[in-house]
Amino acid sequence: MDENPDTLYPMFFGVSCAFFALKLLPEPETCDDKLLEISNNMLKGSAHLLGLLIWKIRKPELLRKLENAQNQIEQLKRIRSQDGKANEKVVTIVATREQSWFNERNKLRQQIDALTNEIRVIENEKEKSISELAEKLNQIEAASLSKDKSIEEIKENLKNVENNLRREAQRHSNEILKHKTAFIELVSNQRQLEAEMGRALRQFEAAKEELDSALDQKDQSVLMAHRLSMELVKMRKDLEQKDQILSAMLRKSKLDMAEKEMLLKEVKLSKAVRKQVEIESKPERHSLRNMLSKHMNVKSDGKGVVSRALMHGPYSNDASDEQKISADVEHFGKWETYKAAIEQRRNLEIDAFAEQLRLKDENLESFQWRLLSMDIESKRLHSHIKNLDHDITNLREENMKLGALLTDRESELHSLKEQLVLQYNPPNLQKLQFSPYLHETDVNQETVWSKVKVIKRNPKMNAIAEENERMNDISENEQLKDIILTLEYPNKEIQHDKKIDTVSPNHDLSEGSSKKGIMTMKMDIQALGVSYKIKRLKQQFLMLEKLTGKQESSENGENENGLFGIKGFYALLSLLNKQVDRYQSLQGKVDNLSQRMQVNDLNLNCGGSTIAKTEDETKSLEQFLDETFQLQRYMVATGQKLTEVQARIASGFVGDVEKPEKPESFDVQRFGDSIRTLFQEVQRGLEIRISRIIGDIEGTLACDGIIHFKK
Repeated sequence: MDENPDTLYPMFFGVSCAFFALKLLPEPETCDDKLLEISNNMLKGSAHLLGLLIWKIRKPELLRKLENAQNQIEQLKRIRSQDGKANEKVVTIVATREQSWFNERNKLRQQIDALTNEIRVIENEKEKSISELAEKLNQIEAASLSKDKSIEEIKENLKNVENNLRREAQRHSNEILKHKTAFIELVSNQRQLEAEMGRALRQFEAAKEELDSALDQKDQSVLMAHRLSMELVKMRKDLEQKDQILSAMLRKSKLDMAEKEMLLKEVKLSKAVRKQVEIESKPERHSLRNMLSKHMNVKSDGKGVVSRALMHGPYSNDASDEQKISADVEHFGKWETYKAAIEQRRNLEIDAFAEQLRLKDENLESFQWRLLSMDIESKRLHSHIKNLDHDITNLREENMKLGALLTDRESELHSLKEQLVLQYNPPNLQKLQFSPYLHETDVNQETVWSKVKVIKRNPKMNAIAEENERMNDISENEQLKDIILTLEYPNKEIQHDKKIDTVSPNHDLSEGSSKKGIMTMKMDIQALGVSYKIKRLKQQFLMLEKLTGKQESSENGENENGLFGIKGFYALLSLLNKQVDRYQSLQGKVDNLSQRMQVNDLNLNCGGSTIAKTEDETKSLEQFLDETFQLQRYMVATGQKLTEVQARIASGFVGDVEKPEKPESFDVQRFGDSIRTLFQEVQRGLEIRISRIIGDIEGTLACDGIIHFKK
């Protein structure tokens, strides 16, 4: 009770007097009409006095409720303004994301077309290699059949020789004793020859098994190509589904905008009602003029009813005032519940939209990883085909060696048989028995040596191509080693930092530093990949400049234009160097921004922390977000310029492949394809890095807003 007790004493005294008078009055049957009227008036007065007492008791509670409601209204206004700012940021983010999605979709389509072309080329090469292997197998089988026939003929001739030797042994026992040592040597040589022939047959069977395994591997590669084609079809279907999802998201965003406009209209109406309530709740309502105006006004609220009751005194007969007050309070409570429900619904829709965006980002990343795995698989198949070609060359060399050994052994057998015939048979029998065999052996020797000569000519024709492929393989392996070394160096530094953090006494600080180390590791790996690709582009351009300079110096006297249109290359090289300089400047800006963020020590992961950020930190985060958006706009502009550069590369490098004059040691088409892929990878790496920075900053700002709303 805030009022003085002196003002309440007369009321209590009047009420007590009224009840005492009621007790003193006689019963209604014995009293007159005047006494009844007096008693009724006293009862009415006592009722009014009791109503005034109850109103004075409830008045401070109602005032407190009004103050609390006003405070809540002010808080809701602040939250509404913050939500408006957040909605504007979300709209800008959605627009940028949509633009980036469209760009990525176009890039993915281009990559799919390039992969289909590569797969067609691989299939053609595989068919050619399979046909060549089939021809080689037929040749090897024919050679093996001829060798088997020659071996059987040798065995038959040996049997005939042994029979003749036995017959002659009976006749010439004395001579056999003399030449026994020579015969033993012949038998030992024969056994060695049979053992060597067995070894040759085993080696030939092993070579056959290796060829069968090579054919099986070829079949597996064909199956892998079929699987890759099926995966490409699936990827196209996924792209169509993603387009449909994006269209549905756009429709939903339009509906959400309409609902937001309706909510804004309702908020404006609620603000007008609040202004009226605030105007009526001013402290001037207790003045006499205001009381009279409210008394004359028909649309007065609960406070006007109270002032009117005070104006008429304790004997006024208005029972509808309390009903109006209760109705207004109930209406205000319903409006608050409706507002809370609308806010809850809006928050749920925003969370669902953010979850859908996150799922789409994850699907895009998985699609990119699948494309990378397909590239790696195609490279692996290329290397496998090269290994098969190397094995085939080894088999050819082994066949050459076996043919040479067979010819040597046949010549030795022929010489031994001639010695035996000269020793044991007359010259007439020698002519009759061995003339056909000699003719056959000469024919076999001529066929074997002709095959050997044909086989020896092919490696000489293909020596330059094999050397070029070996040099390319060596350069690719060295580049892969450089990448591995560059990636292992930051990993070692990060592990060292983690060990130092675990030694610290505070466990929470060590966990935070380890998380920051992981984030910096990811960013460092991406930066290393982009910088390595930029350096590789510069190295290739230097190599091209050296090569064009050598060609120009060697052909100044003969041809003014030179090979490949050397003078036209300089303009293209200047354009490519400008594009590389753009990427290098963008990378420097991104590195500078990330370093400044690390210096300011901004925790970009909410990570379940309930500590809100200060105003300075939020302002710095917003500034960094604006800078990253500006970098993203620059990145889009460089991507548009990249399309022009790729068109120039296709017309400059690939167009020159059709010219007849070109060196055999330099593949222009492959060089142009490698430059285009490197440019695309640099563009994609910088875009991913910028988008990750934007996502981290937006996530921290969203977490900070949620923490403020909870508080």
